[in-house]
Amino acid sequence: MTFLLSLIFLLAGIGEGQTAIAQKAIGQADLNPVQNLTWVIDGDKIILSWNPPAKNVVADRSWSKDKNETVLLLQNLESTQTGAVPSGWTVLDVDGDGKTWRTKSDEQTQWITPHSGHKVLASFSWDGAPLTPDNYLISPDVTGATKVKYYYAVNKSFAAEHYVVMASSTGTDISDFSVVFEETPTASQKGGERRAGNASEGPSKEQSEWIERIVTLPLGTKYVAFRHNATETNNYILLDDISFLAGEVSEYTYTVYRNGVQLASGLYTSTYEDSGLANGTYNYCVQVQYAAGLSPLVCEEVPLYPIFPPVAQFDASAEGYVVNLTWTPPTDTDTKESGDSCTYTLYRDGLKIAEGLAANSFQEERTNGTYNYCIEVQYAAGTSAQKCDAVTVNHLPPVENLKGWAEGNTVILRWEPPQTVFAPDDVVLNATFDEGLPADWTAVDADGDGYGWQENLSYGHTVGCMTSASYLSGVGALTPDNYLITPALALSQGGRLEYWVSTQHTAHPYEHYAVYASTTGNAPSDFTILLHEELLTSKKDGVDEAVADRTQGAWLRRILQLPAGTKYIAFRHFDCTDMYRFNVDDVRVVKENNSLPPYTYTVYRDGSIVAEGLTATTYSEEPPSLRMITVWRSCIRQAVCLSRNVFLSTSMSFRLHPSLRLLSLQERWTPSSHGKLPKVVSPRSPIRSIVTVKRLLLK
Repeated sequence: MTFLLSLIFLLAGIGEGQTAIAQKAIGQADLNPVQNLTWVIDGDKIILSWNPPAKNVVADRSWSKDKNETVLLLQNLESTQTGAVPSGWTVLDVDGDGKTWRTKSDEQTQWITPHSGHKVLASFSWDGAPLTPDNYLISPDVTGATKVKYYYAVNKSFAAEHYVVMASSTGTDISDFSVVFEETPTASQKGGERRAGNASEGPSKEQSEWIERIVTLPLGTKYVAFRHNATETNNYILLDDISFLAGEVSEYTYTVYRNGVQLASGLYTSTYEDSGLANGTYNYCVQVQYAAGLSPLVCEEVPLYPIFPPVAQFDASAEGYVVNLTWTPPTDTDTKESGDSCTYTLYRDGLKIAEGLAANSFQEERTNGTYNYCIEVQYAAGTSAQKCDAVTVNHLPPVENLKGWAEGNTVILRWEPPQTVFAPDDVVLNATFDEGLPADWTAVDADGDGYGWQENLSYGHTVGCMTSASYLSGVGALTPDNYLITPALALSQGGRLEYWVSTQHTAHPYEHYAVYASTTGNAPSDFTILLHEELLTSKKDGVDEAVADRTQGAWLRRILQLPAGTKYIAFRHFDCTDMYRFNVDDVRVVKENNSLPPYTYTVYRDGSIVAEGLTATTYSEEPPSLRMITVWRSCIRQAVCLSRNVFLSTSMSFRLHPSLRLLSLQERWTPSSHGKLPKVVSPRSPIRSIVTVKRLLLK
């Protein structure tokens, strides 16, 4: 006893960082320590839990009772009715899903292979649908038992069925039980099937071998519980041949220390609660006291700080490409406990995306995919735990900027491709020219006339733009061959070019240009890949409100695909003369983005498909002719009351956009003598009958 007291005194004198030395000094290496020391904080309390020493938990597979042990209860289930539990046993369905431990027979549930006989006890974490079990199977009174021996099996492909063996020395309430042993089996194969409890298939290839466990029970054990919990969406755990034995055991107790000072000794249970603690960091150690000596210490450092409340509710949702995050602040009571003011910090997939937020919402654009968002509350004195929510963005956008017009009898439609959103790191170039030509761009006057690309800060699509002239006041007509070249790009997988162009004056609009790509250098001779060539005209395929009061031509958006390996892009103004100016603005290059699946276009007229499988962004057609039949109001003979068919070639109604404006086009006829076709006359002629053809045009 003197030896024990001196060791405890030695431990009490050990400072921070000396725990390892104390363990070596105080314990004997051949005496097993406790297992799986864990802790939980509850306010100002720290609750410790552990498993008994490994040596005294699971015995050798060849174990059999010795001459000093008596079998108190052997439960082999053969006399138990299917669907029930053995006589004297009780079950608790703590999670309340209506499913708990029950007896299954291989005669009715044929995929089961019992350890012996025909029946087993089963609890499920998947039974045709995911479950989150918390099921207790409680034994009859087994006073005097010192060990419990049992066999268990799981689905090898979904094996992580966590279970606990618990003991009570008093009653059968949940609070009466303490953990004696727990484990989570690991999977031994992949790719198998789950089995529902009511399935009647033949023997299961997924069932594991039966595994034997022998658990030493604390002195004074009266009831034993098997608890199936802390698992979901796996499959099942089976128990068979449960036996309780009484006999001699190697007696041991537990001793608990905090910061080197003994708190309790002579404990038989595997939990300890330390309460009334101030904030700080504590070092807890648990030691096993055997008759033969002391085990090594097992220690855990536990930080105890104020609990900072998280947000009350956190939700992530998606609308199109926009992710909406909303949250409810901590309640007033919670906030006052941790300080009156707080801000919020947001994370996406572990990456901080915003901090110092005071509002209760946040938005950002993301490409298609699944993202996990988390939020934490930042108080003056500390940070709360995170709350998280996952959201999936799966947006299939429509075309953009759909326009339509008629030229003679032909209807022409033009649109832009569906637009996806790009992550910030996908945008490799974004030039607005609002402050002139960026230093890393290159302008080349290939025709050598001294008049190349210049900045124009008054007539840009946004503010400024770059312009190249084919006519200059005071100089006269020019024949430009001017290159505007981007900085170096890294597009190994290709990408997309977006830009805007316009002519400077609608009275002199015919500016010719082309766009090229280079996979080598940025000299004009390197640009051998023609991406697009165009002669601008005075016709507008849309009204740009920003320049509606100018003589400047409309700004037109163009989108081009860039080939893999593109290093430079050039805008070339050439093959035109004596017009005015050609303008380029808002050039953006993005990496290839595969967030959209492959697509084609389908065109409808009056609800009926007229073209599909299109890849081009234009479509034109001559709508069917309009059939007219004139009905004579004054008839002499019925045989000539109807004229022959008259077909007028004219534009039919077509739908361009949900927002429509109705225009009327009136064609007027007057009837002629009997048996002759009516003659079409001008609206100023006498009107005898009127047929109106209506066209729906875009606003």
